[in-house]
Amino acid sequence: MSSRRRSTFILAHDPLTPIIGEPIARAIKTLTREVYGNAKSVPSNRGCGSNGHLAMVMSPEAYTFHSDEPFIVPSIPRELPSYADDATDAEIYYANFAYEDEVTAFQTYNTLQQTLRKQILTAVEPPFYHELEDREFGYMDVTLLQLLNHLTTDYGEITPQDLEENREKLRAPWNPVEDMTTVWNRIHDCIQFAAGNYDPISYDTAMCLTLEAFTNTIHLRMEI
Repeated sequence: MSSRRRSTFILAHDPLTPIIGEPIARAIKTLTREVYGNAKSVPSNRGCGSNGHLAMVMSPEAYTFHSDEPFIVPSIPRELPSYADDATDAEIYYANFAYEDEVTAFQTYNTLQQTLRKQILTAVEPPFYHELEDREFGYMDVTLLQLLNHLTTDYGEITPQDLEENREKLRAPWNPVEDMTTVWNRIHDCIQFAAGNYDPISYDTAMCLTLEAFTNTIHLRMEI
């Protein structure tokens, strides 16, 4: 019986955006978003079937906001498929298929977890997660959720200064050489950064701040 194990994946973010030096809140949010995207990009029919392996990097409580059905972590089948003496070819085929499907789901889940763990450990410098290392097993038993929670708790706290600096990014002088796509992406990133942090930026506010930056830049160039 052949195995359909997946050992490589086409990920949305490969590699993750590296974090140089001590992580800051914005970098942790970017890292988390990219890990979410990678986990979701690998298909799985578990949960609601449309979130891939997103549950791998979220708490069960957080995952319920994205799926009406829980994600059951796959386990390796303990027994080979068995057939009745009078089983038809179709029944044997479907029993084998169900068995291989369970094996594949288990192997995909574990291989993906190893892949994403390696991505995170590569993107972040070792001193900032070293305390999670086991003397014998290294990071092999550290789950993705434990890694992300550690980084978020220790380095991902968003301060009032972070929120103000985020708004200042929208007010930053505009470079006319800059592609407008870059401007729209910056607006989107600033709105996303502020979302859920008790200081949200509405689209209208973001546009006003950006237009203010455009106006100030034009006035400055005219004065020069």
